[in-house]
Amino acid sequence: KEELVTREAQVRKERLEILQCLQGAASALPGDSQPLLHFTLPAQSAAAMEMLSSFGNSGSDVMFGVSQVPPPGGTPQVITGQAGGSFAQAPAPMARDIAQLLLPHLQQFGTDIDINKLSTSMGQSGLSMPTMSPEVSGGPSSRRATAKRKTAKDGEPAARKRTRPTKAETDAEAEESQLDQIPPCQEISAHDTCVVALKLVGQYVYSCSTDCSARRHNLMDSSQCVVYLGSTKTVNAIEVHIGKNQPTVLYTASLDRLLRSYDPETAECTNMFEAEAPITCSALAWGKIYLGLENGHVAVFNLKTQKLQDSFFCSNTPLSRITTTTEAAQKFLCTISFDGGITVRDPSTGLLFRCLEGVVQPPCYISVSNGTVYTSSTDRKIFIHELRTGKLQKVHECRSAATGMRFHKGLIVCCSFDGLIRFYRVKDFSCEVVYYGAGKNMVMSMDVCGPLIATGNRKGKIEVIKFDKSSLQTCEIGSCNLKFAREEDLLHHLKREHIGLGAKGATTCPWNQCQMSFQGPNCIKDFEKHLMDHAYT
Repeated sequence: KEELVTREAQVRKERLEILQCLQGAASALPGDSQPLLHFTLPAQSAAAMEMLSSFGNSGSDVMFGVSQVPPPGGTPQVITGQAGGSFAQAPAPMARDIAQLLLPHLQQFGTDIDINKLSTSMGQSGLSMPTMSPEVSGGPSSRRATAKRKTAKDGEPAARKRTRPTKAETDAEAEESQLDQIPPCQEISAHDTCVVALKLVGQYVYSCSTDCSARRHNLMDSSQCVVYLGSTKTVNAIEVHIGKNQPTVLYTASLDRLLRSYDPETAECTNMFEAEAPITCSALAWGKIYLGLENGHVAVFNLKTQKLQDSFFCSNTPLSRITTTTEAAQKFLCTISFDGGITVRDPSTGLLFRCLEGVVQPPCYISVSNGTVYTSSTDRKIFIHELRTGKLQKVHECRSAATGMRFHKGLIVCCSFDGLIRFYRVKDFSCEVVYYGAGKNMVMSMDVCGPLIATGNRKGKIEVIKFDKSSLQTCEIGSCNLKFAREEDLLHHLKREHIGLGAKGATTCPWNQCQMSFQGPNCIKDFEKHLMDHAYT
């Protein structure tokens, strides 16, 4: 950088000397006729004439920073420039050629010039054309310096142009700020029966249930509830579509074959679309809602045209779950049916790309992330397949069947029948954090949006918590080693899973590195109190 600045200063100095030389030479041209140029600044006529007279001689070498290499044996004279390059010197030009080269430089002084008079005067004075270095004559080094000046001036880096944040970035910041205002934990009594599906959208949580209804609760004020009625059978799926410059629309899919659209604010049912069979599941992607049907087909609903535009066959048994994903520019629709078959298809035509290796029986949930397909079964297993090849990579044994799977910051979030929400690392499937779900009971559905995790249980309760693993508390009883993010969850775990161990009248604390034993009629109560003390410390 310093070398570039030094070279830049040298080039500017040389160009200034040339201009001064030309200015003085124009005023010092011999003859009795009227001067060719009239300058406002005094010209150094004598000095300029002396410099011009030295053109082509040794004086020009000093003036233009050029070192001449003597030609060996009649070969053309080679000129070595400041940039290290060398080039052959051309024959000396005529006076008119010199005048034509000088003319653009002289015209910038704002005076009309007669080139014939200029060339005649230069011919009489016997001036010759100076030899210039590549830096002065606009060679490669000069171009490099000019290019650098576009980004750097006087050795300082050019200031970066400030760009305005995009609308997506602004909306993301607004949504994140809105989520920060939501309480870290709240429980909502939403339905009277099992919560089948959940959706977290902004400050709202949408839910549907076997009580044939769907609801929306405001997380900023849980007393604000909107109820969406009209279904005559279980509502199995809900989708919330937020279109560009369009109002938000809620869609519900139920076993009565109908896909209904609602105004989410007024709960008014705006339209109904009948499928060919009862709807068991759904997925929203690419401007369409894909409906999994009881007859093993997938119906495609176009959000733009508001029509059921297509239907294609997938299985001979009802579809359990469907999901969508992309890999490079390719779109995929993944389905899992009640016979345990997992297929990957083209979402537009239903064309079968591949069947995943093995059978998941009975299936429970399916989810896709980073080219990997995760499926859970009710026999407490999670199967991991590679989407590209369909090969089975691993099978993980879990403590309870996963009824839902989501992904959050490199973790797999699984809710299960035992009421726990487990966070597994994607790399090695080790359990990082544990929460209890809604009502600390059997969790049937779940959704994740940023730090918020919503769960619904079989009794109709919904709980929304904020994920935070800053202060973990570990259950150190035997090989349990579960890491709870909340103290109340650890206490509930101890009461539910570990209290009552040992024979009556003689109980020993199972906490690691604790040898406390309890005897006597009150040993059970003393043991429980002692175990709770471990959780508080």
